[in-house]
Amino acid sequence: SKQATNHFSVLFYCLKIITKELDNQVPLVDEIDTKVDKATSDIKNTNVRLKQTLNQCFR
Repeated sequence: SKQATNHFSVLFYCLKIITKELDNQVPLVDEIDTKVDKATSDIKNTNVRLKQTLNQCFR
């Protein structure tokens, strides 16, 4: 029926918008993931240096 076709058209349009938005967000999520990985690495390195410093202080 015409009404079903209209509903399908609306759903298809919404799907296109959602797909485009997801495509736009992929680079942002990738960038956040990279920054979190770097922050984790920096924290681990800082913890190693802190442990070394504390060990030197208490020798």
